[in-house]
Amino acid sequence: MLFIGIEDVVANALIQVMETTPSKRFLTYTEIKQYGISVVRFLRDKGKPAVFLCSRDNMITMFHNYEEFFEEKEENGNLGIRLRNEKTVKDLIDTFQGYLALDVLFAFLDENVTKIFRTNCYGTE
Repeated sequence: MLFIGIEDVVANALIQVMETTPSKRFLTYTEIKQYGISVVRFLRDKGKPAVFLCSRDNMITMFHNYEEFFEEKEENGNLGIRLRNEKTVKDLIDTFQGYLALDVLFAFLDENVTKIFRTNCYGTE
């Protein structure tokens, strides 16, 4: 069983978004959940059982452990997570992709997962 933490989903979703729209540093909780579900679905379709750990307790732990990266914010009436201004895509890649199981990393980088996420959230590929 693969366990995918909320911090990995948030970081990798931000990487995907910021690679096409560098100024976009905020994701709603709905967008994060959709990306996490897409990654889990991809893994399950490949025969790899996976669980997305996204409870409120997991989020509180993420904010505590990675406070230098993420903050909870509300933008345009939507609650979500914002990447702090001093952090970059390279910081996210260095911190959140180097230790991932290869199956999980491949799921985060999969073209179809990325395309669906970018299209659903931002209308771009």
